[in-house]
Amino acid sequence: MSSTPSSRVISSREKSREFLHFCIGIGNPLETMAMKAFLLQKFNHSNNKMNNQYQLIKDVHPGDVGWTVKVTIAEKSPARTAKKSPKKYQNIILMDSEGSTVQATLYDHNIIAFQDELIQGKTYLISNALVKLTNLEYRSQSGDTKWTISGKTRIQQVDETQT
Repeated sequence: MSSTPSSRVISSREKSREFLHFCIGIGNPLETMAMKAFLLQKFNHSNNKMNNQYQLIKDVHPGDVGWTVKVTIAEKSPARTAKKSPKKYQNIILMDSEGSTVQATLYDHNIIAFQDELIQGKTYLISNALVKLTNLEYRSQSGDTKWTISGKTRIQQVDETQT
């Protein structure tokens, strides 16, 4: 069997840590597993963070990466135009399993992009939202942080009949 360029690179770097950037987004190998074996293994859905590991809203802070929260959309306000600019925004209140809430905001084209995907009362796994400290001037919900949902945010609806 002939080797591909990528397998030759991995083979030549097997004992090196120079290619660790390949691990981004796929996890970390067990301490007993060789890097090459980890990178070349078949994808296993049971290891997928989006499927089985969730944090609570209170545990997500600005600068955190790799988090996933299971939330229900408790409220979904209509889209509005900002007072000081022509920008449109829409606030959504998300609630986790402990009843903690966070305000998530969508802006401009993301309001339309997620219009049919984010439905009040439905449960979702959300990750990669931008987490910021709440600006007291615009606070409409209690809490120290707010999330911004954009095209980079991963959202997966949860089938509650299977959980």
